[in-house]
Amino acid sequence: MRSALHHRWAARGYSLVELMIAMAIGLVIVAAVLYVFVSNRQSYRTTEGMSRIQENARISFELLARDIREAASVPCGNSIPVADTLNGASIAGTTWVSWNNAIAGYDDGATFPGAAFGTAAGSRATGLTVASTTYESDAIQVIRGTGVGQTVVSDAPGSATITLQGNTKLDSTTDFSTGDIAMVCDYNQAAIFQITNVAGLVLTHAATGTAPGNCSSRLGIGLTTTWCDSNANTPARSFGANSLLVHVAANGWYLGCNGRGAASGGADCTQDAGRSLYRTTLQSNGAGGVSMVSEEIIDGVRGLKIQYLTNTATNYVDASGVADWATVVSAKLQITLSTLDTGLSTTAASTINASRITRDLTYVVNLRNRVL
Repeated sequence: MRSALHHRWAARGYSLVELMIAMAIGLVIVAAVLYVFVSNRQSYRTTEGMSRIQENARISFELLARDIREAASVPCGNSIPVADTLNGASIAGTTWVSWNNAIAGYDDGATFPGAAFGTAAGSRATGLTVASTTYESDAIQVIRGTGVGQTVVSDAPGSATITLQGNTKLDSTTDFSTGDIAMVCDYNQAAIFQITNVAGLVLTHAATGTAPGNCSSRLGIGLTTTWCDSNANTPARSFGANSLLVHVAANGWYLGCNGRGAASGGADCTQDAGRSLYRTTLQSNGAGGVSMVSEEIIDGVRGLKIQYLTNTATNYVDASGVADWATVVSAKLQITLSTLDTGLSTTAASTINASRITRDLTYVVNLRNRVL
């Protein structure tokens, strides 16, 4: 009897109630695991997005500040006069040919010579409104003499040639090419011109050249203007031994379309993922001239606002409020960066852009080389 009862209990299975309880417990455990997984994944996406914003902010401010800080830099001294022989008429809308515009700003909607408004990759983006907030698309251009160059051995104003010392004692080459924009200076004056020919260590700066070319082969201060005076109104100026010849750097910064941003993988410049910070750089075009070349620096830039402080003002103003760019002593940068991933914002979002995490970051840059 006892043996039969034992076998009956051993053969007995789980009841329906027991199975349902076990399934319920299992579902609760699975739900808890899924909740932890989803929460961790969302936290990871948020942390990754914030890290990207911080990295982009560091890169953009570092590069922008470096250019703005060195605007109007002259390696031989920032208090000396600068003669500018570049012909500005050969490149429509170009402002970098004038040293008077060593720093120049452009408000949202204003024409920027570095890039036209459009939707193609590299074009300048317009301002954007997200959740009733308007984000501007300003631009800026800076010109400076670089700090690395070559020493002048002799200067022959009659033939408009400058002879340089080699990079080393055994080197008879130069870092300059035909078409490059250069600055020669001593401790009394500087002059900007385009190199029209390079033969070994001898550079020519004739009253020719293309894009932009020189309006005078003489490097003295013009009698009627310091910018692009004629040979008749420009005295000859010789830069003696130990003068310095450097490249002239002209960089522009603007908010542009990057050809991405659409959910389908195409271009949509109204989405944060389709907007990037661009830099334009003055480069030789290989045909004896120069042109501005754009390159993408960081993406996920919703807005770029730049204001300026002049030497007699107490408040920063927009570019349209600056009467004389030669009096600008500081620039305030405000960049709005956003995550590329959507669905990260904790507030209710009616658009894709509104579902991204954004940060408004401000940085103030003082011009080191402004002597007033």
